[in-house]
Amino acid sequence: MTTATRRGRARRRVPARARPLVLLVLALALLLAAAALLLALRAPHAPADPVALHDGDLGVTLRWTDASLNERAFEIRSRAEDGPWTDWRSVPSRSAVTTGRAYEDTHAVPRRGTTYCYEVRAAGPGGAAGVDAGCAVPTVRNQRQAVPAYFYPDPGTGLWPAMCSAMNPEGGGSVAVLNPDSGPGDTADPGYAQAITGCHDRGHRVLGYVSTDYGRRPLDRVLEDVDRYDELYDVDGVFVDEMGNDAEDPGTGSDVRSYYRDVYDHVKERSEGSALVMGNPGVPAARAWQLSDPVADVLVVFEGPADVYEEWTPPEWVRGQPPEKFAHLVHATPADRRLGVCELSTLRNAGYLYVTDDVLPNPWDSLPPYWDRQALACG
Repeated sequence: MTTATRRGRARRRVPARARPLVLLVLALALLLAAAALLLALRAPHAPADPVALHDGDLGVTLRWTDASLNERAFEIRSRAEDGPWTDWRSVPSRSAVTTGRAYEDTHAVPRRGTTYCYEVRAAGPGGAAGVDAGCAVPTVRNQRQAVPAYFYPDPGTGLWPAMCSAMNPEGGGSVAVLNPDSGPGDTADPGYAQAITGCHDRGHRVLGYVSTDYGRRPLDRVLEDVDRYDELYDVDGVFVDEMGNDAEDPGTGSDVRSYYRDVYDHVKERSEGSALVMGNPGVPAARAWQLSDPVADVLVVFEGPADVYEEWTPPEWVRGQPPEKFAHLVHATPADRRLGVCELSTLRNAGYLYVTDDVLPNPWDSLPPYWDRQALACG
């Protein structure tokens, strides 16, 4: 073998000047590997900002934010009021090498009207770190729907059957408002008659729409509408729209209280006291005179869009009354804000609720695409 061949096969050596750099890279690689190993073996940080929200009366939605880099899963347990804790159940992590991701998990509650408490923890090979997520308190028990059903019962769309089949029938049933022609119209429509029967079969009540123009519409015309509903349809009461909030008209000095008392008494007399009168001022009065007189059995104290509802606070007198005395009608509600509106309604004492994504000028001319879920989760 020649000298040239031996030299060609000789192992190349790292130049002396480069050796410190190579050693530094190797050391850094070892340090990173050791850090990764320590991170993997260390217990993860507990989740951040946990909150438990009652999704109406049938479920609880638990929300939290990932605050760790090394969790493999999140674990949740719950208990009913002061009962025992359930076993931990696992929710896979989708952000094991990042942080700040928001998570949401829904728990179908076994019992209506019950407070449920939660804990959530981040789990990994090195252990688990948890945090109290608080308790979801259903301030309104057995919430029902009040739907302004200002759409025709066309068999092709099936809106009325879809509405009546999904509403909460407990506690006397939910409410649908019938409005054939901004009032009863002149003749009975077989389509509406069939729709009413379908709702009754599901255990719900149907009210006839009557406009009052805040006490300015002639009283005899209002009473004629009440009578015509009774003659044309098998309704369960009236929905008194545009109800005045002042007991006396500040502009004319007319006695608004007596006006609405006459309407209320007329409805009750025709039904021997069984008919329901739902008044819709759209905003709450300064005091509870409409219920204490009374001129209505149920009051719509909010009618408006979701962005207003989210900032709205009912007066104290509303909080002091039974929730079945109040209804909230919330429109322009995107699907991703529906749950928040539902939760707020239970905190704001709404015994009846309707939420839709429909918008003005007529947000009540259809059902929202999330109707089935809304009707179950908000009632």
